[in-house]
Amino acid sequence: MASILEVGQQLPLIDRELLRRIGYTNGLSDIWRFARVVEYLYPRIPCALPVLREVIMHEEKAIDGAKYAQGVVDVARALGLLEQVGTKLSLSARGYALHALEQLDLTGESRRVFLLMSVMEFDGECTLNLLDLYTRGHGETADVGNHLMTRLFWIMNAKQEWAEARLYPRFVRDTILGELSKARSKLKGALDTSKKRLNLSRTPIKERILTPDQRVSRFLEHTVIPRRGWLLDLGCMEENKTGFTLTEVGSRLLNALRANGCYRDGCVILPLSQSLSDALQIENFSDGTDLFWRITAMAVGTSADIIRYAHQYLLTRIKEMYQHVKLYGFNETESASVFHVLSAMEALRGQYIPQAEFEQQISELARLFSNEVFLLRQRRGQGGYIALKRGAQEGTASL
Repeated sequence: MASILEVGQQLPLIDRELLRRIGYTNGLSDIWRFARVVEYLYPRIPCALPVLREVIMHEEKAIDGAKYAQGVVDVARALGLLEQVGTKLSLSARGYALHALEQLDLTGESRRVFLLMSVMEFDGECTLNLLDLYTRGHGETADVGNHLMTRLFWIMNAKQEWAEARLYPRFVRDTILGELSKARSKLKGALDTSKKRLNLSRTPIKERILTPDQRVSRFLEHTVIPRRGWLLDLGCMEENKTGFTLTEVGSRLLNALRANGCYRDGCVILPLSQSLSDALQIENFSDGTDLFWRITAMAVGTSADIIRYAHQYLLTRIKEMYQHVKLYGFNETESASVFHVLSAMEALRGQYIPQAEFEQQISELARLFSNEVFLLRQRRGQGGYIALKRGAQEGTASL
């Protein structure tokens, strides 16, 4: 049974995973922009936030002002690519993985796969339901937006029923219900025209003339249009003369969700990660083990076969990517960075790596090849750190 303290430590993850939706913010447009932000940040690590905003405004000509640049940073963090270390910004384990894929795969396909997985994990209950709505005859932005909001409320209600019926002890259940209540209230507030009063000191002049109904419509537009752009860029949808249709990848993605128990009553609904479920010691909404890489492999590689590496082969792969995944200025990397680089490459082949087994194998590498690799004490995140001894490091090689 998880203690009250242990549950409290998991609150950020609970908040993120109960409703997988990135909140309303500027800067959602163009999924590839967040890959570019990773590259802007990498040579400047650790970087003050104002400096990164200035770099983004300089490099991204379409961005109008610091507020929009801040929105871009917020979304990059919400996608798990950036993190704050003290007062400065750095790349997360996932950010380093995306940087490595930029260096190792010139086609960009592995980065596309990585971003698809990230969108599903951090915004899946919004973006994936949007994808499904376009298969059901909804085309107008306002219509899609209204149906999407209906689905989000249904998801929260379904998870409330799950919590009330299947979660214990009481303080765990109450924590989950409290977070759902906050998410529901926040979304209701965004759609309540009576609460859409302007704060003249913060609202742009061009928006002060909008009626409350118009501002709700803009909220729906800014929810739907950027995510539709993501789905187009990620190869899940395409635009034609009659509107938007699913690609083969998009169709396989929805089929994979159904096959993995993530589609109920005409709605995409996602579980907690299995690691969070295990930490809370609760019964998950559905099986979350390796869910997002498994679904990604089924979508882009047409299957989801488990792959396990021989120890020597795994060490070779680590050597090939090491200079790109190691922390900037340090001789070490998070094992999670290695995991995500390999997972993106394997997904294109219809394969996925069981993460718990992978972490165990990393530990075994340090024992079997102690003259080449060693483990370091965990300092951030949930995974471990590994380092190659100087003599074991090799130059860049293509994956």
